Amino acid sequence: MATVVVSWTTKQVAFPEGVVAGKTKVSLNDPRFQPQEVDAGPVTFLDVPAGSYVATVVKLDDKKQDLGAPALSSEFVIAPPVVTEVQVDVPDVVNVVVE
Repeated sequence: MATVVVSWTTKQVAFPEGVVAGKTKVSLNDPRFQPQEVDAGPVTFLDVPAGSYVATVVKLDDKKQDLGAPALSSEFVIAPPVVTEVQVDVPDVVNVVVE
């Protein structure tokens, strides 16, 4: 499991008069994680299991509709946990002597 922190930069884009900006929605491409709507970042997702992910960030209007195209992260991978080994002496060769 990993903690994923998503941050972003912004740019100015013109929209028609009357558009009212709302929150920013941040999501991962995994239905196990609910999108988060925030006023500012960064956003943290906890206990993200091993796998391949893409983060999406989009500005919403006051009606929760997307304003423009979402910004996408590059694909990132969380590796499975490393399994540590324990060394144990176990029987190997058995010798029997009959007298």
